Amino acid sequence: MSIPVFDILPCTKEDYQEIDAMFTRIQNLHYDAMPDHFQMGEYYMDEEYFKDTVDSEDAIIIKAVKRETKEIIGAAMALYYLNEDPAFIEKSGLILEDMYVSDEYRHQGIAQAMLKYLENIARSEELDEMCLTVWSFNKNAKKFYSRYGFVTRSETMAIQL
Repeated sequence: MSIPVFDILPCTKEDYQEIDAMFTRIQNLHYDAMPDHFQMGEYYMDEEYFKDTVDSEDAIIIKAVKRETKEIIGAAMALYYLNEDPAFIEKSGLILEDMYVSDEYRHQGIAQAMLKYLENIARSEELDEMCLTVWSFNKNAKKFYSRYGFVTRSETMAIQL
């Protein structure tokens, strides 16, 4: 299989169905790994929320589009944040909420290109950092993000009651 030529573009309101399907796959992967914690099925991003988020200055939703066919082959969503907690040094950044690449297009540089796109936005806006949360079961994602340069700063632990 040849590596597809693709573009990273901002999502539009018309992308809802395809992006929702991708983010629902993420939700279901999490459910499969932790059914005691995640709900199966519909993703939390209903159409109104998606359309509001596309227009928002507080978030970025991007898509990887195969140039030849215009097929959406990946998507990511990041939210802007400003940590003003007095216990910490004030930091601004992007937090990656979700990222998905269609199975047949994985390991072809698409996820890395989406991260680079978001990183370029963060740098151009002089933000301090990008961060994300990875669940402990998701070893492939942890390895990928580590290779990109993300480092673990904290871990969340829980006890089931």
